[in-house]
Amino acid sequence: ALSIGCKGVFISDGGRDGLHQILAIMEVANRLKSARLAALEAKAPLFLVARTDALLLASILANPFEETIERVNAYFNAGADLVLIEGVQNRDVVAQLVQKSNGPIAISVVHPKAPTMQEYRDMGVAALSVGTGLQRSALSDMARKAEVLQTSGQFIHLDDAMTENELSDLFVGAHNTIKPVAVNS
Repeated sequence: ALSIGCKGVFISDGGRDGLHQILAIMEVANRLKSARLAALEAKAPLFLVARTDALLLASILANPFEETIERVNAYFNAGADLVLIEGVQNRDVVAQLVQKSNGPIAISVVHPKAPTMQEYRDMGVAALSVGTGLQRSALSDMARKAEVLQTSGQFIHLDDAMTENELSDLFVGAHNTIKPVAVNS
């Protein structure tokens, strides 16, 4: 990844092959250490993000909150710059995670009733991820519009479609308008 110019790497502990399992803490920590060492040896900047699915996979863990904190801090000790925590929207739990973490955390927002961006900021969350949420929302909208087309035979859904130029600007201009999240460590 570094040899082709990547500036960031994402290493996760869960979801192998679509199965609900989680990798051992030390296995992930060793991967993080290896990535950090490779960046140092290459003298290349690297933003290293670790992801933990410990709360997401709570049903297979005896103490998911404690396991999450242990993983988050082990990942920071192994060289992660940021740890993304999946499967939590509860304000009290998020606040506790921020308080007990030895570095900046990100939260994956998966529920429409999640706290607002400002509320997350006020809790001390460093970054947010919507994962595949926007894509799934767009596909749901597309499926509803396809159903209207199929049942009515009319193209009324095209009234709110973006123009070809707007679509082009969205992608061509993306490098000028999308700004990375700053993380203070």
